[in-house]
Amino acid sequence: MATVASLFPSQAEASQAIDAMAGTEFASVVTDVYEGDLADDVGEVPPIGIPAGGSILGGASPRAILDNRLTGLNDEELSSYLIQSVELGRGVLVVADVEDSPAGALAAFFRNHGGRTSTER
Repeated sequence: MATVASLFPSQAEASQAIDAMAGTEFASVVTDVYEGDLADDVGEVPPIGIPAGGSILGGASPRAILDNRLTGLNDEELSSYLIQSVELGRGVLVVADVEDSPAGALAAFFRNHGGRTSTER
């Protein structure tokens, strides 16, 4: 599986991209959309060093673990940037988990619809 995370400038652009997926090979892809203050969306923060999947990230802060859990990315710096952008009102984050083979195509699709996109396999 791969994770595709894309930061769109606005809710309208994120919605347009998600709506455009309906007529494509990505119609069945489930997306998570994050905007505004994420505290209500994420629930309890895992203990230090223990992300949702249970593996240990040595020295990771609770915030970094939470950011990585939301984005599905292992890159702490990128995850932090994406989440901070959302919380500061600078964008809407769309995250999708897909099979490895269409991940690149989905990333390109999101980029073509205005998203700043990262893929991790």
